[in-house]
Amino acid sequence: MPKRREEFDTNPEADKLNAADAFALLGDPLRLEIIQVLWDAGRGNPVPFSELYDRVDVSDTGKFNYHRQQLVPHYVRKSEEGYRLTQAGERIARAVNAGIYTEFTEMEGFDVQGSCYDCGSTNLRGEYVGGRFRIDCRDCDNRILNVGVPPSTVRGRDPSAFVDAYEVWARTRVDQAKNGLCPICNGSMEPGLSRPIRDTLDIDIQAVFDCAVCDRRVVSYFGALALWHEDVESFLRERDESLVEQPYWSVEQAMTDRHATLVSEDPFRYEVTFRADDDVCTVEFDDSNRVVDVSIGPAAGD
Repeated sequence: MPKRREEFDTNPEADKLNAADAFALLGDPLRLEIIQVLWDAGRGNPVPFSELYDRVDVSDTGKFNYHRQQLVPHYVRKSEEGYRLTQAGERIARAVNAGIYTEFTEMEGFDVQGSCYDCGSTNLRGEYVGGRFRIDCRDCDNRILNVGVPPSTVRGRDPSAFVDAYEVWARTRVDQAKNGLCPICNGSMEPGLSRPIRDTLDIDIQAVFDCAVCDRRVVSYFGALALWHEDVESFLRERDESLVEQPYWSVEQAMTDRHATLVSEDPFRYEVTFRADDDVCTVEFDDSNRVVDVSIGPAAGD
C-alpha cells in the first residue's frame, strides 16, 4: 500500500537550503544522470533501488549511494516503492531536456511571413542567434522583433515551423502572465507599466508583468493585448480579417503606439484603436493592464 504524503522519507530542513547549496547538489554528472533516469521512468513512477543502480553508469556501489543520498530529499523523494523526483527535480530535468542551460542552437537567414509595419515590405529575414529570435526588414533595415526564446522552441523544427511555434509561445506566455501566473515558476505576476529599455522601439509605454517569486518579467505592448482580446478579434473577423490572419508583428497596433492614446495619467487610461469597414473599435486599459472598456462606433467624419 503506498505511503501517504506525510510518511515519505523527507526532511523539513531541506526547505531551508539556500540557492548556492541547492545548485551545488547538482554539481556532479552522476547526480544529473540519476535525475535523468528517474525522469525517463515517467512522471511519478517509482524506481526501485536495484533498477536505479543498474540504469546508472557507475560500478562503485558506495559512490552511487553517496550521490543518491545527496539528492534526497531536495530533488529526489524516497519511499518503500523506490525513488521519485520531487517538483524541484522535475524542473531540473525539464530544463536540461529543453536545452535551456546546455544547448547552443542557431538558425540564420530564413524568410519570415508577414510585412514590415514601417514600410510594408514582405521581405523579412529571421534569425535565432544567442537565444534570441530576431526579425529584420531587408528593405528598410527595421528591426521588427528581438525576443529571447528557449532553444527547445527551435529544436527539431524547420524555420517555418519554428516561427509558427514562436507565435503560439509568445501569445500563451502573455496570456498566462496577464492572468496572474508566471510562465516560468507559476508564481504570482504583478502588472505594471514601463518605458522601453531600447530607444529603437516605436513605443513609449509597455505593459509589463513581474513575478513576485522568480523576478521574471514578461513584456508586452498594449496594442498586442488589445489585438488578442476576444472582442477585438470578433470585431475584425466580422469586418476585415486581415489583421487577425497575419502574424502579430505585422500589425502596427501590436508593435507601435501610432494608434494609441494616453487618455489620462491619474487615473491611468490608455486607448488603442482599430479601424475596419469604416468602424472604429476602441480598447481602453487601466494601470493594471486590464481592459476596462471596448467600444465600437463609426469612424470620425463618416
